[in-house]
Parts: sequence; C-alpha cells; structure tokens
Amino acid sequence: MRIKLRPYAGRIGGTLLGLLSGLGFFGLLFGLLLGTLLDILLRELHIRRQLRRASHSPSQWASDYPPQLRWVLVCSWYSIHTAHKTARERERRLSSSDVELLRELILNSLTLSPGARSAVSQLFDTAATTLSSETPPGAAPLPPLNELRSMLSEEPAVLAGPQQIAVSRVLFEAATLGSGSRQVSGNSYHFIQARSRELGIRQAYVEIAAEILGLKDTSVYEILGVGPDTSQEEVKKVYRTLAAQFHPDSLYALSPEQQHAATEAFIKIKEAYQRIMAGLDSGLTEEEEGPW
Repeated sequence: MRIKLRPYAGRIGGTLLGLLSGLGFFGLLFGLLLGTLLDILLRELHIRRQLRRASHSPSQWASDYPPQLRWVLVCSWYSIHTAHKTARERERRLSSSDVELLRELILNSLTLSPGARSAVSQLFDTAATTLSSETPPGAAPLPPLNELRSMLSEEPAVLAGPQQIAVSRVLFEAATLGSGSRQVSGNSYHFIQARSRELGIRQAYVEIAAEILGLKDTSVYEILGVGPDTSQEEVKKVYRTLAAQFHPDSLYALSPEQQHAATEAFIKIKEAYQRIMAGLDSGLTEEEEGPW
C-alpha cells in the first residue's frame, strides 16, 4: 500500500531537525511543533494553488480534497449559483460586495476548520474576479451544476438539524441578496430545494429555514426543528445553537437588510423557544395551549 508522505513532510523534517539539534526531548518537541505549522502552511498554499488552477473545473480538485471539504466548496458554489440566478431574474449583475457578503455568510454560518475557511475564502476571491469580468448578464462562467453535483460523495452528508437549517438559510439569503424584498420567486424556491437535496438537506429543514426568514408560515416546533415529545434539554440545546447562528451581534459583517432579517429570525426563534418551554413546563402541547 502506497503511503503519501507529502502531507507530513513538515513534521518529518521538523522531527529530524529536532533530533539533530542535540537538545534532546525539547528539541524533538520544538521540531515537531515547527513542522506541524509548516504542514498547515503548505496545505493552505496547496489549496489556494489548486483553487486558482481549477476554479471553473471542479473535477480537477475532486481527487485532491477529502469529501468534507468538497462538500463545503460545493455548498459555497451553490450559494453563488443561487445568488447569480436570482440576480439574472432581476436583471442585475452580482457585485463584488454581494460576493463578499456571501463569503461572510458562509464563514459565519458553518462550522469550518482553518483549512476549509481558507479554501472558502479563496473560492470567493475567484468568484468575485469571475463575476466582475466583462461578460453579458447571465453568461458568467460559473462551474456547471452537473459537474458540481459529481463532486459530492455518493453517501449523503450527515448533518444535525441546526446545521441543515444553517445551510438552507445561506441559500435563501443568497436568493434575496441585493433585493429590498424578502420574497423568493417560485423558480428560485425550487432551485434551492433541489440544491438542498443534493447537499443532503431534508426538505423539512428547508421549510424551517424559510419560516425563520419570513418566507413561510409553520409551527413553533418546526421553527426549532423539534417535536412535541422532545426533551427540555434537547430543546435548549437546539435553541442555543440556532440563537448563536442568528444572533445579530454575530452577523456584523452582513448588509443592513440581512442584519434586520437576522434580528427578525432571532426574535421568532426566541418566541418559539419560550412557547415550547412554557408548554413543556405546563404539560400542554402547542395545540392544547391554543393559538398565538
């Protein structure tokens, strides 16, 4: 079996350097730490180089990146495709500031490793350059959807409920980017549903994200993605996760419109949580408590 040594070249070199330094254990430890930092730097440079070389041909980086990183990159491209599609519907072009807002939305909404954050940032740099080129509206050379789909693992991603809501929310936010309205066209809604399915997002969580953003009405249980039989501890855990994702203070880099939407979503989440907890404390379900 062939062993790839390149990802560990820094650690191997650092360890050898530490052994040769004559400082014993401390030299070995220092060499290992130095080598680890070098490996991280080399991997980041490799990711940036690969993304620049294969920005519009994802098949070129399919074999180089692990499934989790490919999923994050495809998710990022899907958000750009969604924003680009809705911009075309409104007969406008995505600006570099639009792309920057999308980048911040992805980085603030998803839990990413340092390497994944670097890869996402490089991807959006590439997208900003591409979309600012002098091409007719609708003709920006984004990676084809069928090629992006082929980069996803055959096994669907396994995500917790709050993570699925966060990804759906990113796509809906992309669809309303640069628009003073929170309305999403039927075509864009179906587009988001299709991309969500490909990313392993359950339809129920897409609907929850739509409700949180004021695009659809649903029950307080659906807002949090829990059921009437969910325990108090689990409800609290889901609430804390969603509240952290939608808290306005954590989205300072977004546009005023998106910050306003986040504030409204945070209020809905908080109200749904309070209503559910009140029902659990009293032993009543939402239906037994009566309407809002």
